[in-house]
Amino acid sequence: MYTLDFMTLPGWIALISAFLVVGQLIISLVFGGLDVDTDADGFGDFDMSTIASPKGVIHFLCGASWYLVLVQPVRAAREWMYYDWLIAIGVGLITAFLLALLYYGLSKLACEKEKEKGEDLVGRRGYVYLNNGNGNYDVNISVSGASTIIQVTSENKNTSLKEGDNVVIKSYSDGIYFID
Repeated sequence: MYTLDFMTLPGWIALISAFLVVGQLIISLVFGGLDVDTDADGFGDFDMSTIASPKGVIHFLCGASWYLVLVQPVRAAREWMYYDWLIAIGVGLITAFLLALLYYGLSKLACEKEKEKGEDLVGRRGYVYLNNGNGNYDVNISVSGASTIIQVTSENKNTSLKEGDNVVIKSYSDGIYFID
C-alpha cells in the first residue's frame, strides 16, 4: 500500500486545484447559471478560448499535479524522474482539453431555440381562433414548436372567416401579419 505525499509543491497544487474544481462544480450545480464569461459578451457560454482561461489553467494544473502526486510513491526514493514532468504536462493538457470538450458538449445541450417572429412566420398555416371584426382575427399557429395565438389582419378586409377556418399568413409589414 502506497501513501500519498501532499507536502510537496505538486501536492499542494493538487489539493488546491481539486478544491477549486469541485467547488466550481458545486456552485454550478447549486446556482445553475453562475459561470465564468470568458469572452466578455455577457453570456456564460463556451468557446475555444475557454482552454486558455483561468478555468482551463486550473484544469491543466489539476491533471498535471495529480499525476505527479500519484506517481511519486512508485518511484525509487520517492523522487520524480525527468520524464514524469513531461508526462505530467501531457496529462494536464489532455485533462484541460477533455474537460473543454465536455463543456462544449454540455453547452450544445443547453442551446435554446430562438423564437420565430416577423418574416419567419410568413407562409405558416393556422386556424382562426377568434373573429375580432373589421377583418381582424386572432389566429392559432405554431411558433418555435409551441401553439401560439397571434393577431392578424385580412388584406382585403374579409369579415366572413369563422372560428376554425384554416388561414395562411401571406405577409408581414410594420408589426402586422396579413392573411387573405
